[in-house]
Amino acid sequence: MATLQKPVNYDVYLLSREMYDFSCFLRIIDALHLCGKTTICQIFAKLHGKTLHCVNCHQYTEAADFLGGLRPVRTFHSEGDNGTDNENRLFEWVDGPLVVAMVQGECFLLDEISLADDAVLERLNSLLEPDRQLCLAERCGGGGALSSSDEITAAPDFRLFATMNPGGDYAKKELSPALRNRFTEIWCPSPAFIFKNTSKPSSEMEQRMEKDDWRSIALHNLRRSYLSILAPSLEPLAAAVVDFCWWFARGCSEAVCGMDQKTMWCRRPPPTIRDLLAWVEFMQNLVNSRNDLSRASVFNACLHGAALIFLDSLDDYPDLEMEKYLFLEPNSAQDITNEWFGFSSVGGINYLLHSLLVHFGANQEEGDSSSRLMLDISQAVVEFVTSLNLQPGQCVPELRDSNERYGCQPFFIETGWLLLLILYCVLD
Repeated sequence: MATLQKPVNYDVYLLSREMYDFSCFLRIIDALHLCGKTTICQIFAKLHGKTLHCVNCHQYTEAADFLGGLRPVRTFHSEGDNGTDNENRLFEWVDGPLVVAMVQGECFLLDEISLADDAVLERLNSLLEPDRQLCLAERCGGGGALSSSDEITAAPDFRLFATMNPGGDYAKKELSPALRNRFTEIWCPSPAFIFKNTSKPSSEMEQRMEKDDWRSIALHNLRRSYLSILAPSLEPLAAAVVDFCWWFARGCSEAVCGMDQKTMWCRRPPPTIRDLLAWVEFMQNLVNSRNDLSRASVFNACLHGAALIFLDSLDDYPDLEMEKYLFLEPNSAQDITNEWFGFSSVGGINYLLHSLLVHFGANQEEGDSSSRLMLDISQAVVEFVTSLNLQPGQCVPELRDSNERYGCQPFFIETGWLLLLILYCVLD
């Protein structure tokens, strides 16, 4: 059984002897939504060469979903065969994924265990005892007598995982104390950009390490994408997008705490790892659709991704019309101060442009001049502003509607005019 104290921190568990030996029999991973609970279970099984059997729990989950049940016999015989009683039966017992994992010594995962009904989970109580046995009364032989094959003992290598969201989340519930105490509980931190306003050296070091981790994740996904042929430019690009995510997280924190009186509201939570990956995928798709791998095109795709995923959620304050975009005018980059980077749509674009300038300027290749870098950034922001027809101090694109297309440059969708005509005739 598990030897760790409960609950344990996820980072502590990764460094523990139990993790190295894979010796904890039962684990329940309690963490926020979309932080990779299922993925880490898959990694655990893969590292130890085990097959992972998974059942996704929901409110209609039955015990037969993981124990097994009677299924129609799939074997057929010719008319001349004289089949035995076993061959003439219509139904046969089929083991479920839990029974298969117990017998073969593999891993079994109950994903979102807290969603299943308590009466269903009570079937696991005997398995969670030190004997690790499970009685399948439904699989009994003729006459209703239990046989030794109906009492299954888990193999020594069998491992049971479970994942759940915190009970305070919407539409989530807690496990019963009796069931929860039989697991080793592991708390996973949320993979979000959470800004901490502190001056402690330890916190600053942790934040610096977090930045390095985020950059490694972004760089890894950029290298796997269509942008991999731009290998020398990927590291500064990853650093720039991560810095922007931290800027946005800080702005969200200050807006919630009321530290920034100019900001009215931000209609989204702090950015997470999934937002970062969505941004990378968006840049890849946009550059691929244009078939243009120039640095200016990548910068422009980066601006569009930031506006779509992050900046469109901001409610702007009345003084926004005073803000201007960086690099639209030749002399705008000579006097850059923090006033350019207010927590607004325009301020976010300016901060991202400045981050691109800083990181690409620090990683310039041979033959690449600062003037060339400034030209690429200026070209990207000019195309961004002109294609969306942005007004001074605004980041709201002008939507265009016609009989064939709807959207803004360069993003249009076909309107399906024939379908609209039919609907108009029906509703008229």
